[in-house]
Amino acid sequence: KVYQLCVSLQQTTTDSANTPQVITEWTNLCDLPHEGCGLGSINGCLLTVGGGNVLNPITTILGFSPITNTWKTVGELPEPRRICTTVLLPTGELLVMGGWDGPWSRINKVWRAVIV
Repeated sequence: KVYQLCVSLQQTTTDSANTPQVITEWTNLCDLPHEGCGLGSINGCLLTVGGGNVLNPITTILGFSPITNTWKTVGELPEPRRICTTVLLPTGELLVMGGWDGPWSRINKVWRAVIV
C-alpha cells in the first residue's frame, strides 16, 4: 500500500509554551503490484526497486505517479534483488546496493544507473 501523509503545524492557544501541534491526515493511495524494496523519489515520482519474496526476488523497477495514482514499470535491474538499499544522487544517478538474490544468498554488488 502507498499512503500519503499531509502534515501541518499549528500554534496551540492552550499551550503556554506555544509548542507546535502536529496535525496529520493519512490518505490511502493505490497498492503496490508486488512487494518492493529500496525506495526513492525523483521528479515527483516514487521509485521502488526489486523486491519479490524470499524464493523469487525480482528485477522490476516501478515508478509511482501521485498525480495519476498509478504504478508502471520504468526499468529493470541486471539481476534479481530484494531487501536492497537505494540512493538517488543529485546528479540523477540511482545507486542500488546490497540485498539478497534468494533465501540464503547475500549480494555485495553496487549498481549505478542514470535516470532520464
